[in-house]
Amino acid sequence: MRGVRGWFRALLLALAVTLTVAAPAGGAAAEPLPGVPSTASSPSHADGEGKLSRVKVKRRVDVRTLPRPKRIAEPQEQPHLAPPKRPAPVGPQRQPSLPVTGVALTPKGAAAPKAVPSTAVIEQLKTFRTLGNADNNAAARTAPSDTQLAVGPTHIVQFVNRSGQIYDKAGHAVGSPFDLGTFFGFTANTGGDPRVLYDAGSGRFFAAYEGLLTGGDEVDVAVSATSDPRGSWSVYIAGSNTSNVQHDRPKLGYTNDKVTLTWNNYDLAVAGKPFLGEQTVVVNKADLLAGGASVALTTFAQDKNKSEVVPATSLSGINDQFAMEHDRTDVIVTTITGVPGISPVNQTENTIAIGTASAPPMAAQPPGGDATINTNEDRMLSVAWQNNHLWGLFNVKCTPIGDTAEHSCQRFVQITTGGTQNLATNLDLGLVGGDLYCGSLVLN
Repeated sequence: MRGVRGWFRALLLALAVTLTVAAPAGGAAAEPLPGVPSTASSPSHADGEGKLSRVKVKRRVDVRTLPRPKRIAEPQEQPHLAPPKRPAPVGPQRQPSLPVTGVALTPKGAAAPKAVPSTAVIEQLKTFRTLGNADNNAAARTAPSDTQLAVGPTHIVQFVNRSGQIYDKAGHAVGSPFDLGTFFGFTANTGGDPRVLYDAGSGRFFAAYEGLLTGGDEVDVAVSATSDPRGSWSVYIAGSNTSNVQHDRPKLGYTNDKVTLTWNNYDLAVAGKPFLGEQTVVVNKADLLAGGASVALTTFAQDKNKSEVVPATSLSGINDQFAMEHDRTDVIVTTITGVPGISPVNQTENTIAIGTASAPPMAAQPPGGDATINTNEDRMLSVAWQNNHLWGLFNVKCTPIGDTAEHSCQRFVQITTGGTQNLATNLDLGLVGGDLYCGSLVLN
């Protein structure tokens, strides 16, 4: 993606779209097509255990000792690896147990269409300066940007591409920006695809990073020593290779007893960099929290039938790790049980129909740069779980209520997990006259 603009404007605008969503009593069924079964989900199947191992701590790092990011003259472009080409589904399309519902937001000052429910609210929460190329402390100007934000009890942590910064809760920078390559033990100003989360249950920050090494790749996981991110962190290698395989776009999630990482593998030694499969690694959370000399982890074999699986951030207590991916007219829910080094780790899958969910169009941009921005297809973006409700979010094409043009919208999918997994919400959120893309989920 070229000329991505806007992220380096040193400003963070936090917006919250609050949706109060209730599933119809009994679950209103979509009208089935003639001769097509109205099946909501497919039977789960066991995938068996992964490979158990222990990895030694890679390094311990104090944020206060890290160098500032290196400023470079021109933006670098990190190639976007194409999503895998999945085989066309065999047989008739299964119908969702709930039809897709449309909700639209209206820009300030515009007349709201009558069909917009009053439960859709957009709220500006906070605005403050953040990392940017306009500052002397700017990070590597890599496009597209990859902005991550985690909020703890006293501090906010921001990761953008190869740079990090800590803020207090008022939005004031605490200390200098720091280089993420150095943080994770790579060469300064290298790597990418950062992830950072705060887990209120354990009172720790967790982070992941891709090293982008020559001739191979490495994905690391890090944990803060306390709820204060300004001090010491421990870093461990979750996966690595020297076989020209890229571990692309690592994802991060957690439960009571597990921290889970997922990524896509691509073969860099072959023209076109073909997709090899999705990889899942489950780490013993107690080992991570102890910050000891080693941690136990379970690695599942790469699976070519999976792609862009996103593990859930578990916002209330649970041991099972849920994860979700989007595949055309379905979402696939993975449930991971067991603890590495303590009990066998297994995963099962459940495919749930959600109906039509087409990839979004290019999104319009403000004047002064590129006219459009690539919304990066319809992969799953964010997954969160709380109190037996699993939510997933991804970009989708829709025509918002009150609009006549197709835009990039957000599909919200809710799956109940307190027994049989069922579709409880199937909703497209659009913006009249505009585009919504690359959102993130949090539940309250």
